[in-house]
Amino acid sequence: EPQQVRYFGSSTAPYHVYLLFDGSGSTRHKWDFMRSAASAFVEFMKPQDRISIGIFDARLKTIADWNDSRENALDALNPIMSGLQSAGTTEFYRSLERAIERSFDGIRERRAIIVLTDGRDTSLYREIIQHNRVMNSEEDKRFGGLYRTAADKGIPIYFIAVNTDLNRDGSTEGADEFRNLEIIYGESPVPTQYLEQVRIRMERIAQVSGGQVLFPETLDDIIPLFLRIGKTLGRSYSIGYVPQIEGPDPALRRIVIKTKNDAHSVQQSRAGYYVTPPH
Repeated sequence: EPQQVRYFGSSTAPYHVYLLFDGSGSTRHKWDFMRSAASAFVEFMKPQDRISIGIFDARLKTIADWNDSRENALDALNPIMSGLQSAGTTEFYRSLERAIERSFDGIRERRAIIVLTDGRDTSLYREIIQHNRVMNSEEDKRFGGLYRTAADKGIPIYFIAVNTDLNRDGSTEGADEFRNLEIIYGESPVPTQYLEQVRIRMERIAQVSGGQVLFPETLDDIIPLFLRIGKTLGRSYSIGYVPQIEGPDPALRRIVIKTKNDAHSVQQSRAGYYVTPPH
């Protein structure tokens, strides 16, 4: 049914972008590329845009907030990345969930999260070791919490996904759960299933939030992909409306945006959202 547009943010409206970097042991040898990618992205942003930067391993740490200058934000990466010591666990799902929930308080303008990660949460790896099987995303409670939060908040999440089953990294540096599983399970399909499930989880979060997953073939592709996301954000608009909720059950509301002139089209970032009637 037609909806009345209550909010419209043009492509010149400020964008708030949270850059989230994976600081776990499995990505340690990519930190120089993280710095370079962050620097290139910040230089590409419009003057009115704002940036915040976080890094995670066993926990999330925001090292630059919206009020920091761009120079100070980038400088904050250096001591953190050089001194970060992984605690042996990667709380990817919980860290991203907290970034979604806490990083945009009071911000109603255009928002996005960009995550550079291999997508590996220690909980999935431990589940395999304990039960000798690969848990799918639908039965994963930790992932389920992140998925519901991403669906509810509606902040587009873009992943630059490294070392997945689609772009395996042959480097032997850093911890690698996949190689550990190969040693443990040999020719079993378990290691490959593990990488597939890691990727599927990122794809599900990107889809439900209106974002995207990009897979760099080499480390040299990381910076161009950051700039590609920047161009996408720079051409985006925000439209908001207040839906009328009917019926007693939670439901999926699909969103279809049409232009008055059929010769034009709009590329949507969100296809729908879930609503729950008030109790």
